[in-house]
Amino acid sequence: MKKLETCRHAFVAMLLGCGMAGVAAADLYTGTVAVANESATERARALPIALQEVLVKVSGSTDTANQPEVRDALGSAADYVIDSSYRQQVRSGSNGVNSTILNLVASFNTESVNGLLRRAGKPVWTTQRPRLLVWLVIESGTARQVASSTQTAALGALMRTAEERGFDLILPEWDYTDQARASIESLWLGDLRSVKAASTRYGTTAALLARLRRTDDGWNSRYSLIALGRNSRSEEWQAIHPSASAALEGAVAGSANRLAARYAISPEDLVNGTYTVRVDRVHSGSDYGRTLAYLKELDVVRDIEPVGARSDQLELRVDLGVTPRRLAAILAADEVLDVVRVPGSDTDSASAEGDQGYAVASAGALPEPEPDSSAIPRIAESFAVVELTLRPTTSRRRD
Repeated sequence: MKKLETCRHAFVAMLLGCGMAGVAAADLYTGTVAVANESATERARALPIALQEVLVKVSGSTDTANQPEVRDALGSAADYVIDSSYRQQVRSGSNGVNSTILNLVASFNTESVNGLLRRAGKPVWTTQRPRLLVWLVIESGTARQVASSTQTAALGALMRTAEERGFDLILPEWDYTDQARASIESLWLGDLRSVKAASTRYGTTAALLARLRRTDDGWNSRYSLIALGRNSRSEEWQAIHPSASAALEGAVAGSANRLAARYAISPEDLVNGTYTVRVDRVHSGSDYGRTLAYLKELDVVRDIEPVGARSDQLELRVDLGVTPRRLAAILAADEVLDVVRVPGSDTDSASAEGDQGYAVASAGALPEPEPDSSAIPRIAESFAVVELTLRPTTSRRRD
């Protein structure tokens, strides 16, 4: 068994070459650029590159630098910096020799970056992003291999691109449990039912099936981006890349572009409003606390106040920084709350005035969850209604 595992690692390393070990998704507002030294000249060269990296991560768009407002801002990137430092990084080459590089790590002001993107008419993709589970199947000659979580060190291009695009990316265990639900053959044939069945245990809401075949023309690549929720859908695309590294970069970049198109917040979505949010299936104090904690974590929720409860329904007053329909798209990515109705949808009976929301109320602190939510008094104010349903608690990993 140990010999077999060694062979599996060697197979992936042989095809893809060694690279930097996988790392968690970087802070969206931090950029990292390799520099020759710590001189002022190198810093001035690197800061615009770091800011451009941040703008791509935050907007989800690789053409952001083409906007006139952004080009001007890159020339004064130092004005956006709130902190910077130098860090050394060790990388392993394909020949097994390590090299040390020096990076400038620069953090940029969140509000300034978001404001720049909005002036340029570009979207802002919040930190509520689906964690991407990657099923990577590689064919070279007659052999096929599924990359597992133990092999991230051999997948530098994949992990590096995920970091550059602000993604939390994971690989499957590819153990007996996975193989009982999805065979190599079913994955290679693009059987999405097998992918969904094997993905269930990982608790993600999005999966990518990447199938790479080495040919005389390069790496023939087929990609399927799969939504794993109840409103399941997939998007597929193909490409031929000159190298395996380019194919891996294309896998993440293509996924990022498509997910950003779904979930990034465009300038026209940035509408402040106050809404009555009713959440059904809140059966206990634990459900009550989970609902409040989740909504409070959302970047687009400015303020939240419990105002009433009856039976298993919780009523909240919520100040949003986006339209309700954009909130619905964000909720769909996490699948903690299901959307029953939002103002402006086909099933909504709210008035046109209600669809526009109301002026944002003064901010207040989020109350601590109380087990007995029935004690919360009702208030007489009336706002457009958002109706949600709390999903039952499920384990993050189910084997």
